[in-house]
Amino acid sequence: MSTSHRKANKPSLHASGIILVLAILAHGSTMAQSRFETVVIDSETGLPLPYVSVRSSGHDATITNGEGAFRIKCQPDDRLQMSFVGYKRLEVMASALKAVTLLEPVQNMLPEVVVKPLKLHDFIRRTYKETLRQTKEYADSTSTFFYRQISYRDTTCNEFAEAFLSGLSAVELKKLTLLTGRYAAIMPDSIDPYAYYRNYYTFSQLELVGKKREHHPDDTIIPLLYYYGNYYDTRYSYIFDDQGRSIVMVTFTPKPSIRRPILAATLYIDEQTLHIRKVVGHGVNFFIRTGTWKKDDVEEDAAGAKEADSHPYFTWIIPTDFDFVVNMTERRGFTEVESIHVATKHDFSNHTIATRSMIFNVGDGSKESGLHMVFYGNLHRMIEQKGYDPTFWEENEVVCRTPTEQHVAELFANANLFGSYEP
Repeated sequence: MSTSHRKANKPSLHASGIILVLAILAHGSTMAQSRFETVVIDSETGLPLPYVSVRSSGHDATITNGEGAFRIKCQPDDRLQMSFVGYKRLEVMASALKAVTLLEPVQNMLPEVVVKPLKLHDFIRRTYKETLRQTKEYADSTSTFFYRQISYRDTTCNEFAEAFLSGLSAVELKKLTLLTGRYAAIMPDSIDPYAYYRNYYTFSQLELVGKKREHHPDDTIIPLLYYYGNYYDTRYSYIFDDQGRSIVMVTFTPKPSIRRPILAATLYIDEQTLHIRKVVGHGVNFFIRTGTWKKDDVEEDAAGAKEADSHPYFTWIIPTDFDFVVNMTERRGFTEVESIHVATKHDFSNHTIATRSMIFNVGDGSKESGLHMVFYGNLHRMIEQKGYDPTFWEENEVVCRTPTEQHVAELFANANLFGSYEP
């Protein structure tokens, strides 16, 4: 990895102070704490379970990564509670944690539960109203989020970013601001023309519910609309949680005539409360804003020195595969985003470009100011403005990295690329 044309960030004591305070608030004191880790798998299939919610009795929290592993710093006598829609909740003492942890699927055919036919249209309309009510009533509820993004060109990882953000969390993630972060990227050359992903965090701001009006023709079509029937075919089925509560899985399939960007999704909805528990879906007719780099003409300064700078040249309208999973929590008494996981893939300059990102709710929102992240904002440039503290990032993993993510992070750190705007 070349370190030419690198512009180092200046460490920001203000940014470091913000995030250290957040770490204490979100995870509690680290005094006498230890790290505990395991891989969570399905007890029947033996497959790892990604995105399982993990919370300790000492208020520490995390989720399993894409390979089902988690690592948490807590007291040895803390009790860890693992929960996942469709599985029995498990509680175990941290010191008793083994290398592998089994979660047992809930048996959906419970003899004592009688499922009545569902008036689906009425159910969707009531869910729509309840969801809209929550977004309005808890519109000012703010949380702090941990964000990680890793991007590949074919088999080469060319970007890695981590950040702490603040944002509105009720039902949907909105109005993100950057508190602090770090990133690194490989500089492209004539042989390897890398594409860059400056605003992929916008994919995490998934809208699920719209206002009570006809959908605007320029907006992405989303499932919970008053006139959803104009855009979707729907069907439903039931599963049950570990307490025997019925969860209605409503699938919104875009009508074949739709040519605009539209979210195809399955919503897991508590039949009694009408609260969304989970959303799994993908984007249809989606395009991505991506780009490569080009060199400016070499300019000569007053002293006669020559220097060339680089800047991004963006390319529009590239079709992309876009998949997402949203997990919800009600730990504060209302439906709010717990985690969002996004995967995109598209072709660029005869290469396959893939990006994976996750965002995790670590606790109540910070009152500190941040940099507002607009839709077409440049995450790298914003991180540069906030500054980079390498010591902090050595201690704040939050969500366990996969072996690949850990290897990539170490390579970038060893090459001294973190904190540079133009590696």
